[in-house]
Amino acid sequence: MKSNKITTLTVQLTMAITAVIVVLFETEVLPMGYLTAYSSTDFILCMLMVIITLAVMPASFMLFKQNKHRRGFMLAPVIISNAVLYYLTVNVSYLYMALITLLCLFANWNNGDKSAEHNTEEQHNEAHLTEEEKKDKPDTTNKE
Repeated sequence: MKSNKITTLTVQLTMAITAVIVVLFETEVLPMGYLTAYSSTDFILCMLMVIITLAVMPASFMLFKQNKHRRGFMLAPVIISNAVLYYLTVNVSYLYMALITLLCLFANWNNGDKSAEHNTEEQHNEAHLTEEEKKDKPDTTNKE
């Protein structure tokens, strides 16, 4: 249950920080398009963020069974940095990467809730087994 609260908090914080960034840039408190004059910097940053985004998304899904709340911590900085870089360079690639990563964060968030419900149901069912049924049931725990 604690993991679900942490994941929910991570999603909410990511959304709040991204919303603040959008408001600051859209109201021109922060300068939009500051890095548009430096095309080589924009290219290098774009390729770097593509590599980071493509590396972090599958890694977050691999952490699904290990530690549920860490995957949100992996995706949140990528979403926020892509949003900031979109406004600094006005390059739509960053916006697409932020949206794709945001969808990945929501997919992880929903899968975490379903997994927690499934695990709780299995634990409840195992608690009501008799000693004889427990002996007959094969051991499915991972002993690595």
